[in-house]
Amino acid sequence: MKREIIVICGPTAVGKTKYAIETALHVGGEVVSCDSMQLYKYMDIGSAKPTPEEQAQVKHHLVDEIDPGEAFSVARYQKLAKEAIIARLRTERVNKSSILWNYVNAQDMNRTEDIRKLLYEKIQTMTLQDVIKFQQEWVKGRTYHYGILGKKEDLDMEALKKMGTVVELTTEDIFGY
Repeated sequence: MKREIIVICGPTAVGKTKYAIETALHVGGEVVSCDSMQLYKYMDIGSAKPTPEEQAQVKHHLVDEIDPGEAFSVARYQKLAKEAIIARLRTERVNKSSILWNYVNAQDMNRTEDIRKLLYEKIQTMTLQDVIKFQQEWVKGRTYHYGILGKKEDLDMEALKKMGTVVELTTEDIFGY
């Protein structure tokens, strides 16, 4: 099964936390915060941290982790984020369908080994330079398309429109019936 990291980004106060939680719940994922202020303990005012109720809905990483007086760096953030992703991969639930899909995807790519194992090993050896290089080559300046599945009445369409163009598709548009 191909693993994806879903990135939810946008300007301040457009509902990123809400959509991150909804997306994580929908795909069975977790939230790794990239917010420079949410990392710090005791800085709840002005940081728009997820509430305890929101954090109870889905596992959050890198929220209230660092004491404000503690020295912190991008390198340490990278290490903590990598550890969170590795922990998620390490504890991922394995079932028959995920084994089948991993096998099929490996065959499609002419591989004989489990792709999750390769990903797990690669993440542990990545450096900050590797992440920067990947971002510059594959992320920076590209347009991304996100598929959000769900009931329209459950989505804040105005907040989504602030993030970019929203195209609504019906099952007829997608499947032709």
